[in-house]
Amino acid sequence: MKDSTTDYLMLLHKQYMAEVGKFLKALKENAPRNELVIIRANVKKLLAEIRRYAPPIP
Repeated sequence: MKDSTTDYLMLLHKQYMAEVGKFLKALKENAPRNELVIIRANVKKLLAEIRRYAPPIP
């Protein structure tokens, strides 16, 4: 189970970093506000999912 959780976390991390990259690119290109809101919502969902499965930091 631990290996599959680790793999899942790695996948989530890759998706998270891709969404953050999209967000930064959209900011540089002065994208419409609604597009930024959608990307930011996706980033927040992925971060919440990562926090759910990540081990607690001592």
